[in-house]
Amino acid sequence: AVPREAVPAKHRAAFDTALEEYIKSQSVVSDQPASYTAIADIHKNQGRPDEAEKEYQKALQLDPNFVPARSHLALIHYERGDKQKAEDEYRRILESESHRISQFAPSLPGIHYSLGLLLAEDESRWDEAVEFLAKAVDATPSNPRIRRNLGWLYYQMGKPELAEPQLVEAHRLAPTWAEALHTLGFFYWRQGELPKALQCAERLVQLLPDDEGAKQFLMQIRAQIDGQPSLSPP
Repeated sequence: AVPREAVPAKHRAAFDTALEEYIKSQSVVSDQPASYTAIADIHKNQGRPDEAEKEYQKALQLDPNFVPARSHLALIHYERGDKQKAEDEYRRILESESHRISQFAPSLPGIHYSLGLLLAEDESRWDEAVEFLAKAVDATPSNPRIRRNLGWLYYQMGKPELAEPQLVEAHRLAPTWAEALHTLGFFYWRQGELPKALQCAERLVQLLPDDEGAKQFLMQIRAQIDGQPSLSPP
């Protein structure tokens, strides 16, 4: 459901009524974790995390292995700033053998990815983060976003030989995704591979002709190639 604030004022009463009716319809099926999860998702989308958490917990009381409820609960903890609780929920999902053979097995790469991103926020845990992001890439090799983030983390860890293949593949998979292209260009620029960086920067300006940051990045690389003093990184 869309956030209530996004609904025109004249339609909000009808919107509220429709939501209430939906919640009532889901409440009828009180023995299904999916019903409680659906109600929780409504509360979460409407900015009511406390109510959402209660419904997710009801779902998990019925089925502790219900992945949607536990993963969405982890996100609520994360958005509150309680990263440890979020991590605990993600790990409970991954540590349950039943998930590997259940209907939720296809969602596990997303859990690896979410946990990897969470851990990557702590530099002291980058080694753990890489492990989970790499598992996500192995399971979903055609996902450019996961590859881009894995490559960027390798770069931050000072492992350019591992970063480059991931960044190159992310751009190949999504050639019009500006973020992946900029990351690859920035990587080449910091590695001193100016011709490759220039190629990326020129393509970036083609994708984002009105973006001042893209233009500045291109100007900086051209100036460095011409032997002019380098500007600060974009």
